[in-house]
Amino acid sequence: EPHRATPPGFKVTVKVKLLDMEGRRLPSEVEAHDSINQISKGIHERFLINRGKFAKKLQQKIETAGLFIE
Repeated sequence: EPHRATPPGFKVTVKVKLLDMEGRRLPSEVEAHDSINQISKGIHERFLINRGKFAKKLQQKIETAGLFIE
């Protein structure tokens, strides 16, 4: 089914179903509906991260670029 336009002001409802836990990978099935039609459908993937490791790599990248961010 094709994606459909939704006018401003319409309520949009999104349903998400976690399909599996594949290590750090979390694939989910996503459907969005307005009050008339299904407007979108697809698969979305999220990944679990180690917050400390991520922050350290981000800080290293900032320093490499010569930026100062608090």
